[in-house]
Amino acid sequence: MNSNFEKLRFFWTLVAATIAGLLTGYIWQSIVLALFGYILWMLTKLFELDRWLNTGADINKVPYASGLWGRIIGHIVKLRNQQGRSKKSYQKLMIRFNEIIRSFPYPTVVVNGNSEIQWMSKSAGKILGLNRKKDIGIRIGNILRNSEFQEMLAKSELSEFQMLSPSSKDVVLSIAISKLTKDTRILSIRDVSDRRRLEKLRKGFIANASHELRTPLTIINGYLEMLESHDKLSDEAKSMVDKAYKQSKRMNILITDLLTLSSLENSEMQVNKFIEVDVSMLIQEISANIKNTISFSGEIQLDLDKNLFIHGIYSQLYSIVFNLIENAAKYSKDSIVVNWQLVDGLPTFEVIDNGAGISQTDQLRLTEPFFRTQDAQVAEIQGTGLGLSIVHQAAIKNKARLDIESEKDKGSIFRVIFES
Repeated sequence: MNSNFEKLRFFWTLVAATIAGLLTGYIWQSIVLALFGYILWMLTKLFELDRWLNTGADINKVPYASGLWGRIIGHIVKLRNQQGRSKKSYQKLMIRFNEIIRSFPYPTVVVNGNSEIQWMSKSAGKILGLNRKKDIGIRIGNILRNSEFQEMLAKSELSEFQMLSPSSKDVVLSIAISKLTKDTRILSIRDVSDRRRLEKLRKGFIANASHELRTPLTIINGYLEMLESHDKLSDEAKSMVDKAYKQSKRMNILITDLLTLSSLENSEMQVNKFIEVDVSMLIQEISANIKNTISFSGEIQLDLDKNLFIHGIYSQLYSIVFNLIENAAKYSKDSIVVNWQLVDGLPTFEVIDNGAGISQTDQLRLTEPFFRTQDAQVAEIQGTGLGLSIVHQAAIKNKARLDIESEKDKGSIFRVIFES
């Protein structure tokens, strides 16, 4: 309507100028003068609009205008009102967001897409040695100078890692990074120094106790082995010695596994000790040994890429292959399948069995030391409960990960994927 009004105003201005020109005999001069007046009026309205916008576009001081200018000013007022409502909504949202962030139980830092600190809790400032006022806007990487942290921050999914605190070398921090929006990350920080110290004490105790037990157990094994072959023992005594010898050997296996796990947990990734390993040869050797040692009557089907070699620590790779194949042989009803192939461009060791399967709840705990499923305990399957813990730790030390797929009564797939 306003645009039509403006067209009519322009049209009647020309009509009036033409009539005036006909009456005076200066038609073109009248038209030019009328157009000049129209342009001058338009410029006046433009300057009024500019002045109003520069002074803050106060809704209470809207310049009067009709026609096209009235329509333009109406649009501006409408956008201004919408902006005001959006601003109030945004302020309420920010207040709510800050309340939620403050309610987090752990020290929290919010960073933007450029990894610049946008907000931090008081506890986060204290644990990181930051000033909540002065350090807002600085890059978090300038404070937490850690290459792993930079990699984790770039990931889109939830990630967590541990590092030393920048404010104290005696403090170990666990930092969980989660994605809030496309360009916003939330860092949740915990002090795990006490937990780390207790973990070291636990590992040290297990290692020391295992070493101390090994020597007397070796002597006991020797005596029991001698007694087992003694001709003068009664049948009852031989039965007792035989049972004691079996339990002694079981204890020796447990101590060996404890020492292996302790060694893996206490060692760092030693890339400088990596050598080229023929995994297919290793699998064939272990498969043959397992069929003889645990009297596995089923078939071990091998599908191996004999040209696929990887770099790793031989003893740890041996532990991975041995434990997974031995577990499958213990729990499988008949045959098991062992694969060593490139899968999606990554070297992958895979053991498939058709045993009783593992529930989803138990799968979450399989790599815990000494954890054994209820089915294994009921079936009285011999084991220490440390095999998968060893596999898990050995995989980490060899730049790999352990994946488990299983379903009750449908067997299991244990897969070790080497990522580099």
